[in-house]
Amino acid sequence: MPRESTKNRFSGAGKALVGSDTVKQNKPSVPVIARKKDKVITAKVYPETWEEFTAINRAQGMTNNSVINMLISEYVRNKKAILSN
Repeated sequence: MPRESTKNRFSGAGKALVGSDTVKQNKPSVPVIARKKDKVITAKVYPETWEEFTAINRAQGMTNNSVINMLISEYVRNKKAILSN
């Protein structure tokens, strides 16, 4: 059943917050740190392997991307000594 009125019931609430004293207006200036852009990688994976990989990650409540980042970080941590030779 549609509403009888098409007037926005919440428009007054938004207007009341604009210029409100409850919102802190003077924010301390924080220097903006430029972040390096993330790298995008492509990998060829067998469909069956990818399906199992995804199922395992979902069961653990993790995304595929976060697991791949974790695997790469662990690999770099384990192999970093190679660079100091």
